[in-house]
Amino acid sequence: MFQGFPRFGYAFRDIRVGNNCSFGVGIFLNCGADGYINIGNFVSLNDYTYISSLYGVEIGDNSRIAEFVSIRDNDHAYADPETLIRNQGFQGAKIKIGSDVWIGRGVFIGKGVEIGNGAVIGANSVVTKSIPPFAVAVGAPAKVIKYRQKNSTESILQCLEVT
Repeated sequence: MFQGFPRFGYAFRDIRVGNNCSFGVGIFLNCGADGYINIGNFVSLNDYTYISSLYGVEIGDNSRIAEFVSIRDNDHAYADPETLIRNQGFQGAKIKIGSDVWIGRGVFIGKGVEIGNGAVIGANSVVTKSIPPFAVAVGAPAKVIKYRQKNSTESILQCLEVT
């Protein structure tokens, strides 16, 4: 279901969308020649989600992505001060978002990140390192604050082990 037609940075690249997905307005999918975007089944991308791939972005089944989320598997290279940044190309690594993940409003997810199944990323977080399955992570940079489990004592102990 599309609430508005998504925009594409490059036409006819390797972009795959599963069954029963919903896209809000202002979705932008940018996929370079060697990149790909694979979106699983029953995924929702809410308004103004931006996905940029030069290496690969995967989103698992049943994941929820709130509005104004930016998922980018690449950054500008900038190490050489003698060369214009625009002439230094890009660097990056694949992003993998598991199944049943909830990503809150305004989140940024950067290159090389893997978010485990069942994880929750709090609003306005900046994810620059991988997040384990069933973790709840918040902040800039995002840090695990607890785990989604029935036994809250066990959840607190696991969180203390991670930090």
